[in-house]
Amino acid sequence: MTDGPPHLPSPAAGAPAAEPEIPAAPRRRALPVRVVRTLWRLIVGTTMRSQRDQVTGLASQFAYNAFIATVPLFIVIISAVSLVGGRDAATRVQDTYREQIPQAYQEILGDVLRSAARNQGRAAVFLVVGSLGALYLVGNAIGALITGLDRAADVPHRGWVRGKFVGIAFAAMWAFWMVIVNGALLVGQDFIGFLGDRYDWDHATVRRLADLWFPVAVLMLLVMIWVIYRFGPNDPERAHRSYGLGVLVASIGTIGFTQAFAWYLSLFDSFAVYGGLATIVVYLTFLWALGVVLLVGAEANQEYRFLRGRLRRASRARDAEDI
Repeated sequence: MTDGPPHLPSPAAGAPAAEPEIPAAPRRRALPVRVVRTLWRLIVGTTMRSQRDQVTGLASQFAYNAFIATVPLFIVIISAVSLVGGRDAATRVQDTYREQIPQAYQEILGDVLRSAARNQGRAAVFLVVGSLGALYLVGNAIGALITGLDRAADVPHRGWVRGKFVGIAFAAMWAFWMVIVNGALLVGQDFIGFLGDRYDWDHATVRRLADLWFPVAVLMLLVMIWVIYRFGPNDPERAHRSYGLGVLVASIGTIGFTQAFAWYLSLFDSFAVYGGLATIVVYLTFLWALGVVLLVGAEANQEYRFLRGRLRRASRARDAEDI
C-alpha cells in the first residue's frame, strides 16, 4: 500500500471532460432601488457633515453680518442704478423689492433715496460712502460662508488679511452683479410695459408677465452661488470639480425661503401684526436660512464626490476580480 491521493477513475474514452462550475454572479439590485439607496446615503451623509462642520453656527454669523450690511448694500445698488437709469430708477427698484425688504428698512431707504434723488451728485456721494461700508460688512458675511466651504472641503483657512481681501472681492463682485441684474430687471419691465401699450394688454396680463420676469432675475443671481463654490474655498483642487448638486440644493432653498418670506410679509401685512420686533426676528431668520442652504449645498457637493469615488473604487475592484 502506498501513501497518496486515492486513484480516481479516468473518464471513458471519447467522453467530454467535465467543466468546472462557475459561481453565479451576485444579482444587482434594480435601478430604482439603487437610486433610492444612493439618495438616502447622500442625504444622511450631507446631514452628518453639516453637523460636524457646525453649519448652523456659521449661518448665524452670516445672518448677523448680512443683516447689518443690508442698508449699505442697497444704498450702493440703488445709487448706482439711479446714476445710470435716472431719478425714477431708484424708486422702481425699491418698489420691486418691497415685499422682500422689512418695513423698517424701507423707511430708511426711502429717506436716503429722497435725499439722493434731489441731487445726482449726492447720489454719487452715497455710492462712494456706502460702498466702503457695504464692501466691508458684506465681506464679513461672505467670510463666514468661505469658512464653511473650507470646513466642507477639509482644507486650511486663509490668513486673516488674505481672507478679508477675498471676502471684500466677493462682495464687490456680488454688488456689481446685482447692479447688472437690477438693470436687466428694469429693462425687462420697460419692455413688457411697451408691449402692453402696443398691443393693448390689460393691466392684469402686464402684471403677470412682470412677475414672471422677476424669477428670471433671481436665476441670474444664482450664478454667484456657483462662483463662490468654485472660487471661495482655499482648495487647489477646486478647478477640477463639479458643483451642480450644491448649486441645485442652494437654488431650491434660496427660492423657497425667499417666496416663504414674501408670503409671510403679505399674510401679516409687513409685520404690522407683531410690531417692529418681528421685523428683526423674521428677517434674521430668513438670512440664517439662506446661509444654511448655501453651506448645506457645499456639504452636498463633498458628500456626492465621496460617494462617487467609493462607487468607482468598488467598480474597479469588481473589474479586477473578473480578470
